[in-house]
Amino acid sequence: MSGPADSAAWVEDLVKFLHTQPGVRAVRVDPAGHKLAVATIGEIDLGAVEAQVTATIAAVEARFRAGGAAAAVPRGYVARQVGEATEVARETCST
Repeated sequence: MSGPADSAAWVEDLVKFLHTQPGVRAVRVDPAGHKLAVATIGEIDLGAVEAQVTATIAAVEARFRAGGAAAAVPRGYVARQVGEATEVARETCST
């Protein structure tokens, strides 16, 4: 993954991840800093979330390498730039 200018191409995959993980409220990706943050609520199966995050990041990277087009943010989710990071969250998330 390259940087903030390319982040729109990741939105669809990150929203799909959030949709499949009800305990995860937001994901923040900082490719420049090589950081990933996941905001959760309640108890989660950490192993399952880690496996799904790994698969999602692999899908995002594959889409990026393939030159995938940017996706619109689906209703119920927001995407925003936070410094060098891109954050995709459920609209109700306070992170």
